[in-house]
Amino acid sequence: MAFLVQTNTIDELPERLIGAVRVSHIELKSAIVPKLEPETP
Repeated sequence: MAFLVQTNTIDELPERLIGAVRVSHIELKSAIVPKLEPETP
């Protein structure tokens, strides 16, 4: 998985890779669902 800053014009080139992660042997049984707080206006 990688995070890239996408450009929309020639002036913004070159695009930049700001992070990447390699994931292997994921155990879905140990996954948790975070409890999110409701959004307030």
